Amino acid sequence: MMIAVAAITGATFAADPQAPTMPFYWVNGKINNWTATDTRKLIVFNNDYGSTVNNLQVTVNSDGTFKFNIYELKYFHQKENWLEVDGKPVFIMAIVRHWGSSTPPLNMGTAEIASVNWDKGYIDVDLSLVTGGGPNDFSGGMIAGYVSSEATKQMIAGAGMSELPDGAATTTGANGVYLFSQTFNTGNDHGVTAVASSYDPATKSTAVSPTKVSWVNFALKGGGIVDTGLYIERDGDGLNASTTISWAPLMINNPAIWMLTGSGVGVYTDAPTNWVKVYENGAIESAYTGEFTLAANGITHQGQVGAGYAEVYYKAVAQGGVFATAPAVGKVNVVVAGGKKWTLFNSPFLALPGDPNLILGKQGAYTPGSEPATSVRIFSFENSGWNRVSYYDGNSWVAVPGANAAISDPQQGLYLLTKSTDADKVFSIVGNVKPLNTVSAYTITQNWNVVGIPYPRQMDLNLIKLDVGTKNDNWEQADRVYGRLNNGFNTCSFLKADGTWAPQPGVTGVDVINATPLYYRSRTVNPINWNLTPSIQGYQ
Repeated sequence: MMIAVAAITGATFAADPQAPTMPFYWVNGKINNWTATDTRKLIVFNNDYGSTVNNLQVTVNSDGTFKFNIYELKYFHQKENWLEVDGKPVFIMAIVRHWGSSTPPLNMGTAEIASVNWDKGYIDVDLSLVTGGGPNDFSGGMIAGYVSSEATKQMIAGAGMSELPDGAATTTGANGVYLFSQTFNTGNDHGVTAVASSYDPATKSTAVSPTKVSWVNFALKGGGIVDTGLYIERDGDGLNASTTISWAPLMINNPAIWMLTGSGVGVYTDAPTNWVKVYENGAIESAYTGEFTLAANGITHQGQVGAGYAEVYYKAVAQGGVFATAPAVGKVNVVVAGGKKWTLFNSPFLALPGDPNLILGKQGAYTPGSEPATSVRIFSFENSGWNRVSYYDGNSWVAVPGANAAISDPQQGLYLLTKSTDADKVFSIVGNVKPLNTVSAYTITQNWNVVGIPYPRQMDLNLIKLDVGTKNDNWEQADRVYGRLNNGFNTCSFLKADGTWAPQPGVTGVDVINATPLYYRSRTVNPINWNLTPSIQGYQ
């Protein structure tokens, strides 16, 4: 896979990923290592797991399977004060041991939090019986909630959650929701702390009550572009418009501006190799006087929107500054396939706004549609599918009626579907380069995930840290990643028993991961933490 910050293009799908919204919501599940003689049952709840009024008591079949309609819980039990995340109900499933009137229902063997996916109409879940796992009894209280960005309102996956005084710890899942796997003593205040990369940490106190769930939610500050004093913007959305690089004189003292260009594979580095100086002491370097012009507190790079270099980065090294730690900004060109094809792409830059209008603008001059079915559409990934969708109405990207608007996530990307009358187009994304010594943490859940790298850097797949995963020398039994080849996701590597990645037999393997997203097919029931820090992994 050799296109890093360009795009995966040309994939054709028979139908839209946007399924009709259904007037009910099914949960289909299976409890692993179940035996027909088990007397356990499944309870489903939102706030009160000790109540027989405010929870569902689901019978598990002899083979460990179960099925229920979430509306039975939400609407039949009117006393429930439902928590919703992003307009979607959240519920907790717990396996209860020693079920029956003669024996107290002690020790929930496992508990898992989930949220609905309205567009799909159902969810598939797997639970496991864990000896001694889960909340120990019904005498304590549970703590759960979600973590989002105050600025973008997006849910934050992989946020670290901790609790005192008991010392419990967990992380948020792909939907930004967390659940501590134990119950807590009542009558005491518990401090819950949320920590996420690029955000300010936050702590809240909560009391817990027996058999109740205390919901502690966070909207973290930060997460936007760190003000380094160096800025980049498109001067317009039309083809061959220019980009301007500017700086705050009080933050960056009389800088020299250096430039690094590439073919689109992701070449960014903090080492000076291959960088060239284009500006110093108030003047454009002589070799670049036709390419750059002076601007207020900056320089303008001519003809870079939808054209110019496939990727180009700029460093501002202040007088007496250190090259490696100097702030950087950049531009990448994304090639979008016309002819009613799909293009999967994302941004290699730091914490761009969630609104696609602030990233794409009116670039591309797409033929608008008066309603979603006749327009260009853009999808973003949520709840294991491309379930957020916006369409282009000629002026802006707006939400398709009945769906949540698409939002940009630098780690998961966007899927753009063109019209049959559209030609291939090139548009440009600009932004701040994320420091290579910062961590990007993924939470990979069972089944399908979309993963990319929010750095303009190509990385060897085998150098990326993978804490856990389903490893097997039989590729069919292992976790797999898929990349693009020949107009489809036709490259594949699997996770071998020794923890390395190898090509699927008879198929081209995935060697690198970069800003172009991959599909990760996880067979692992519990979430996988996948942490990327380029500088630690040898990329400077």
